[in-house]
Amino acid sequence: MIRHFNLGDILLLQRLGRQAAILNIERAVTSPRQTNRVALTTLFPWLTTKVITHVLQQEANGLARSGIVQLRKRLNRAEADVVFLAPDLASSDGHPAIWQKLLPHAVQEAANLGISRVFVDLPDQPLPIETFCQVGFTVFTRETVWRLSRPRGTSDLWPDVRPQTAQDEWGMTQLYGRAVPKPVQQAEGAFSDERGYRSPIVQGWLPGESASFVLWAGDEIHGVLRITEGERGVWLDLWLDPHFQPDQLNQLIHFASSYLFRRRIYKPIYLGVRAYQGGMKGVLDDFGFAPVTDRVRLVKQVLAWAKAPQPQTIPALEAVREALPAAVPISKIVGIRDWGLGGTLRNSI
Repeated sequence: MIRHFNLGDILLLQRLGRQAAILNIERAVTSPRQTNRVALTTLFPWLTTKVITHVLQQEANGLARSGIVQLRKRLNRAEADVVFLAPDLASSDGHPAIWQKLLPHAVQEAANLGISRVFVDLPDQPLPIETFCQVGFTVFTRETVWRLSRPRGTSDLWPDVRPQTAQDEWGMTQLYGRAVPKPVQQAEGAFSDERGYRSPIVQGWLPGESASFVLWAGDEIHGVLRITEGERGVWLDLWLDPHFQPDQLNQLIHFASSYLFRRRIYKPIYLGVRAYQGGMKGVLDDFGFAPVTDRVRLVKQVLAWAKAPQPQTIPALEAVREALPAAVPISKIVGIRDWGLGGTLRNSI
């Protein structure tokens, strides 16, 4: 049986939490929160509607007895992430059937809440990827996460880098169109007719304090950097023109490190480099970054049921030639009195 999380599931959540898969890498490395604390918010809808938590319990099934899934809505977007799924397939209690039972229920509830897309990022391993694909998710990119143990200050000035302003949105959107392959843009909702949609390069959704900067070259934007500080780490989002120069990447990386160092933020820095973002390895190596994990990003486009009036067709009446009174003998004409008060004519009125 699959149902919503309730207070009686706390012990189950604590037990399975130790066997959970590592999902949503940005949150996992920067703002890990206790899942039971987040799950409790689902019991109080007046506090938040941003979390969906479902529980599977079926004692009769020897392979898929218990599991928990949690989705979290992205800030200001009709999108959600799968942020918790337990038990992990590699654990002793894990089995693909658990994930395959839980995920469709959570996705359906997301659709009922107006969510258009559900995202997940997984370790680049065949079994987790295949399990998600079997319930309708599709891979749209791969990425390597790089880590710098702490920022360091530099004395260099970066005149081409400045804070983002509202006037930059058009140029940033143009950069997104050049820098990101069309299939990835489609996966991220760029071609949807969703009201109020804004490109990921313009609007972030990670929790924590964030700041965005643009790199100008000539008369257009050639790079965008978003810095988001979490409880335990800092996440960098980076977009660069496909024909960027190594010096441009070097400027943005040095700027990010100096920006954090000047603010005495000495937390680890993480940067996700996607498969289509080539040419970054040398600059990151030279600065001291090291690769820590390979991930795969998947999405499921959610279809919500819509209520619409159903047109009903009315059969057309056949035209009947009018009978001529002279053609019927007067003796055969039946009057109302001949039917009686309880006759067919009365019942048909």
